[in-house]
Amino acid sequence: MATFYGLPILFASEINLEVSSIIYFFLIYYLLLLFGTYKLVKYIKSVKGESIKKVTINKEGVHYLKLNGKRESILFSELNKSPSPFSDDVFIKTVGVTPYSSTRLMIFYQGNEKHITFSNTDVMYTGAIGNWRELRGHFIQGITLFCPHLTISESVYSDFFIHPETFEFDTKEFKKTFLIVAIFILIILLGIDLYTKYRFGYSLIFD
Repeated sequence: MATFYGLPILFASEINLEVSSIIYFFLIYYLLLLFGTYKLVKYIKSVKGESIKKVTINKEGVHYLKLNGKRESILFSELNKSPSPFSDDVFIKTVGVTPYSSTRLMIFYQGNEKHITFSNTDVMYTGAIGNWRELRGHFIQGITLFCPHLTISESVYSDFFIHPETFEFDTKEFKKTFLIVAIFILIILLGIDLYTKYRFGYSLIFD
């Protein structure tokens, strides 16, 4: 935010403008910036109370305690099957564009898709539930126990590293996948480096 306030000063020092033009520019720019900052702060305050500070799971479902004291529950008995016969009832969805994309756990609740979250619990992503991986595994286990009629996509287990038998976080598989990805990235970087040495006569990455 400080960058937005200081940028016009740096910009004005690099160009030759009349004093009156600089004053008008600063006036309009900072009025708009202050208005935008006010709207942003107001929005954050309005949704801060809805931030989740505690998540619990029992045989009934998942329960959220919010900062404003409100409680919200998603019961296993209220989960629905997918309206499409070709779709699993519990699945994942990727939202956003790489590298800022996120993988979400999705269910059908009251006839609509719903995201089930266990981490990043407020609008500024400053809060997180420490045992969110365990909670997600418990939730999936609860579905298998109390909603056996619902189908769970295999990608839920593989993408979230949930052991299909114990429903615990599969640390071994996570480390294995991380190592494979790291080796793959290293191979790409080596390929780029060899190409630049061959094409231009110097190393672009490792030299």
